[in-house]
Amino acid sequence: MPGTEARGPARRRNQATVAAVTLAVVAVHLWASRSVPGPTITYDEAGYLGNARWLAGQDPTFEMPLSPYYAFGYSAVIAPLHWVTDDPDVLWRAIMSVNAVLLGSLVPLLHQLARRVLGVAFMPALLSAAVGALSPAVLGTGGRAVAENLSLPLVVATVLALHAALSPGRAVPRLVLGPTVAALYASHPRFVPVVALCGIGLLLALVRPVLPRALAAGNLVGLVAGVLAVRAVDGALVAARWRAVATLEGTPGDVVDLATSSQGVRALGRSALGQGWYVGVGTLGIAVVGLWAVFRIAAGRPIVAEGGATPPAARLTAIGALAMAAGVFAVSIVFFARNDTRDDHLIYGRHNDCFVPMWIAAGIALVVSETRRARLARTIGAVAAVTALVSAAVIVALNPVTHGGDYRLRAIPAFSRVLEGAPDGVFVRGSVTALVGLATLAALALLVRRPTLAAVALTLWFAWVGIARVELTEASTQRAYAGWRAPDDLERLGVREAAIDVRTAQVAVVTYQFALPGVRFLPYLSGRDPRPDTPFVLAALTDAALIGEGARLALIDEGGALTDREPSAVGLWVRPGPDLRRLDAAGRLLPAGFPSALPPTARRASFQLVGQPSDVEVDAGETVSFDVAVRHDGTGSPWPDRGSAGGRGSVYVRARVTPVGSSDDDAVTEGRVELPRWMDPGDEAIGELELSATDRAGDPLPQGRYRVELALAQRGSSWVAGGGGDSTFTFVVD
Repeated sequence: MPGTEARGPARRRNQATVAAVTLAVVAVHLWASRSVPGPTITYDEAGYLGNARWLAGQDPTFEMPLSPYYAFGYSAVIAPLHWVTDDPDVLWRAIMSVNAVLLGSLVPLLHQLARRVLGVAFMPALLSAAVGALSPAVLGTGGRAVAENLSLPLVVATVLALHAALSPGRAVPRLVLGPTVAALYASHPRFVPVVALCGIGLLLALVRPVLPRALAAGNLVGLVAGVLAVRAVDGALVAARWRAVATLEGTPGDVVDLATSSQGVRALGRSALGQGWYVGVGTLGIAVVGLWAVFRIAAGRPIVAEGGATPPAARLTAIGALAMAAGVFAVSIVFFARNDTRDDHLIYGRHNDCFVPMWIAAGIALVVSETRRARLARTIGAVAAVTALVSAAVIVALNPVTHGGDYRLRAIPAFSRVLEGAPDGVFVRGSVTALVGLATLAALALLVRRPTLAAVALTLWFAWVGIARVELTEASTQRAYAGWRAPDDLERLGVREAAIDVRTAQVAVVTYQFALPGVRFLPYLSGRDPRPDTPFVLAALTDAALIGEGARLALIDEGGALTDREPSAVGLWVRPGPDLRRLDAAGRLLPAGFPSALPPTARRASFQLVGQPSDVEVDAGETVSFDVAVRHDGTGSPWPDRGSAGGRGSVYVRARVTPVGSSDDDAVTEGRVELPRWMDPGDEAIGELELSATDRAGDPLPQGRYRVELALAQRGSSWVAGGGGDSTFTFVVD
């Protein structure tokens, strides 16, 4: 019978098979996050990573400016990693590994759900679990330090805990419902309706027992105690980390006002339409098939024809799962009706995606297990009709570019391929993709009579979509961290505490604080908050207040890990005081008014050819490149590289080529060495010099001997300073 557990050797084989599939999914998630170098989401990752540091007892912790509160459930899972390592790179890789394990756990959880609640056989259950665990909502999550890594498996665990509480058996498994719901609430406040539904259900069970009153009371105590503990930790975290909490969800009065005004009702309708549409089309309709399967179980009708009557525990569990999802859907509708500031907010997916793996698994289970082709055809046909009608309503009623086409993939992960085009066509492309995909699945399941092949095709689609999500995540984070040396530079400057202007460098709230666990950062919003009284400040290069008080720049960071919108630069300012005097004496500060000219004392350098003889040979018209070691022999100022301040005021090495015996004014061509990094007095670095045996017009140079003269120069200034060492060498054109 479907849902019946095997025994003996067969059971062990089944367990080994589930374990193998789980390990394979974990490996997929490890692969997907392998190239993500660090966190970049403000304020989500700053909230969760900072909570973890605080829970681990580490100091200093992340300071948070005005922002939403981020729950600590996921943070509690990764907090122990801080006791193992304080190296940011090692810690990040460990977090990615924990994420992979958490998301991989969806396989056994969904498998048990399909077996116990849906009542399908072992292999269909395993196939449905694997497809659900590889859906776009899951696949792109592991590369981020966000709550969904825990919420996704906890939602399924909560439904299984409800089924265990309603099923006869040992007392201990039947007492985990209350604590599991409290843990789900600890992962994210969006699950408040689940807490309320569970509390109401357990209170009703005391009056009209659907499980023994002692078990209902025990679960209620576990729920209340757990929620009170969560609230206590929440309060402690807010007091320790948040300067102020932004309550974007509003008050109960705000929600009432929204629901009782004509404008608010329209906003709620748009939000419900858009989010419901995304759940359906983002899964090619299979989530809608899964919802129908769960509705059938809730109505007492098994999805497997030969499965017999639906057990009461499965029926009540299905009702509970639908009620939980409806509660979270309602929360998401209200939230984004109030906070519609980007175009993806109209079709937001992250909240409802926590239930999507379960709906996908249920849909696959129905498609694979249904033996009556006519009934399966009616189900898929009805889903296609509903999808078409809702899609038409979305296309007609909603504007895809209300906010200029501002879509964030992390909010709608199933649309990584749909977003590959003009923003004004997102709704049409999403609708057409879903209907074509649903027709393909129907053809494979009904015409070819290979429902398993339909499941495989859907998995391949999900993988293609998920890979795009992974690639975009990798690209955005790698772009942010490419060439980012600011953490090392801050350590060399002796920074132990610094303020961060969030208006200039929003993402720095997470990147700097994660990369420099030994530095206390104090975020503030210029123009609204008073600037913290710290000797170092990360702020705009044009900050008039800092310039006015005589602060000087010690560093310019344009590494990209600053903002998720426009490319920007942030300066590390040193305010008047002991640190300014210390760094000024060491020549570590740029001149006042930078990008002004560097002082004469800073214009001293020595050069050395690396791995090249004093005579460099090249054929006429060809190009030769080699390394040049550059040493800062001056004092009084560092040398900013081209990556600083957009190249304004940056220092480089000029290479002028003149025929031997001619004056410097007769230079026929020129090359340059860009500094590979910011250089302080005494620093040495190696840059590449590329010389072409062509004149300024691009014609080959005549054969002969040429003199190459290296000199230091600064963009935006007219000074040129010669250097020592191999500042002059011969360029032989054959």
